[in-house]
Amino acid sequence: RQPEMVDLLELFPLAFFSGTMMWLQLSQPGLAERLGLPYKPEVYIHCRTNPMAMGADPAVIAEALKHIGFQISLAMYHDETTAFADLVLPDAHGLERLGGLAYDTYTKTDYKSAARPGEQWAFNLQQPVVAPVGEARFWGEVLIELAYRVGLVEEFNQAYNVLCGLTRDLRLKLDRKYTWPEM
Repeated sequence: RQPEMVDLLELFPLAFFSGTMMWLQLSQPGLAERLGLPYKPEVYIHCRTNPMAMGADPAVIAEALKHIGFQISLAMYHDETTAFADLVLPDAHGLERLGGLAYDTYTKTDYKSAARPGEQWAFNLQQPVVAPVGEARFWGEVLIELAYRVGLVEEFNQAYNVLCGLTRDLRLKLDRKYTWPEM
């Protein structure tokens, strides 16, 4: 069907993953219009990842990054991808931050911090053992604050409730801002 997402997943109905298509599409000016994609990404925010080193062809990714208007990198150190960023924010090291969500890379849907009854896998809570250096902050906290600052309190809290499977009294109230430790 007609593509609606930047990774062109709609063109690959049997694909589990089409992330590399995003870079190919962005690296070729005019392709989005020819495919009927209704938008062009103007901002790219990446956190704790280096697509130039971990993606497909680094030359294609570099070309794609040149076509994105504004880029923010949340990283612990400079790398090939942060070199393209307009703004680089220092990310806290794993020993400096509170982490409570584990991402299931197989289903891409399961944000749980412990195994459920009958399951074999568990993801433990990560607790800081030292204070962050300088102005480093956990990238998740930065994104939460950004969502709240641009007026997406209700939308963000609703999405968080769904992604984390929060029900009843555990659900975030849609009209309240929360801190990461509260969440």
